[in-house]
Amino acid sequence: MMIRCYLFLMAIAGIFSDARAQQQPRLDSENVIVPAEFLRILVPLAEVAGRSNLFTDWQQGQVFLSQGRFASGITFNYDVLNHALLVLVDEKEYSLNPIAVDSILIAHRSRVLINPITLDGVGSDLLLLRVYDGLHMSLFRNTLAKVMGNNNTTTTSELVYAQNGDTQIDQKQVYFLLNKATQEFRELQGKKKELKKWENGDQVEAFVKNQNLELKNEADLIQVVQYYEQLTFGVH
Repeated sequence: MMIRCYLFLMAIAGIFSDARAQQQPRLDSENVIVPAEFLRILVPLAEVAGRSNLFTDWQQGQVFLSQGRFASGITFNYDVLNHALLVLVDEKEYSLNPIAVDSILIAHRSRVLINPITLDGVGSDLLLLRVYDGLHMSLFRNTLAKVMGNNNTTTTSELVYAQNGDTQIDQKQVYFLLNKATQEFRELQGKKKELKKWENGDQVEAFVKNQNLELKNEADLIQVVQYYEQLTFGVH
């Protein structure tokens, strides 16, 4: 298990090294992907029993390839239950083949979706949304979902339903923090005791207590990261 976690973090570190170049991409006309080329990185959408899309409405954005090339005006979503990047072309749904993709920029949300990774030689569909991007720190969210059986109970706060019926799906959020300077990338457990391990951890912990913040609440967590960044790097 420890080896798997180590490989997971190493793979993520490599992704972020590539993804940093995509956060402010050069949209030169010579780098545009022609429609026929873009269609080659799409695959037919597999039939599934249930589905839970990350976004209620389909999103508009740009897809960036590893060579710095891009396709604009792409309509997409993400199925958190089946781990599939969905693309809508001429009213037909496809899955985006992640092999050649670095990232996807959601135009009106300014969020980056990092492409799935390979873990232990097996395709792993980790997808992260950047929910905060400061000068020194970035905060990412991963959405996890699973089908709940009749005898199962859920401990998370959000319970959604598949589009094709009454299938119960338990959905939760996991957050990751990236230090851009050191490329340190760590999962946040949502526990206040882990703040003690942070630089200036006592002050951060006091801030959380004084402001009555919850580390499992995204808006509160963003406040904590902003305060930590200001305290540690002098960012205002």
